[in-house]
Amino acid sequence: MTPRPLALVRSVVGIDEGPGWVDLAVETVSAVHLGPTLGLLTGEDPVTQGVVTGLPNLPPLPALPVDRTPATLRVRFAAPDALRLTLVPARAGEPGDDAPGDGILVDPCPGSGALEVTDEGATVALASDALVCRVTRHPFAVACATTAGEP
Repeated sequence: MTPRPLALVRSVVGIDEGPGWVDLAVETVSAVHLGPTLGLLTGEDPVTQGVVTGLPNLPPLPALPVDRTPATLRVRFAAPDALRLTLVPARAGEPGDDAPGDGILVDPCPGSGALEVTDEGATVALASDALVCRVTRHPFAVACATTAGEP
């Protein structure tokens, strides 16, 4: 089986806010998918990745480069209860058009309302009238809940 190359978002390294959006500058690391049993592997230290190295039947792990690449994660609320995440690869200038007009709406879009961004140090909280999403800086993770605390 030939491993498929991937990029994993590893950490948030910066924040840029605008009206109704926030861009999270992120760092990605190259990875390969080794199949359903072995999962994903990067060139990082196995312990950093959570690989248990003391197994007697551990197959040989391929030596991979640690390619870190910047990218932008643009976050918008398409509606108070609908979060839109767009990962844009690194390139000069602003993130490209992420096709905000593409798609089919069965009801008129209610608009995004206010987007409140709070830098909490280890996390960044993004809130609308209906949702609160916390983005963990490192390792990267996104957790969303209603304003009542329901996942």
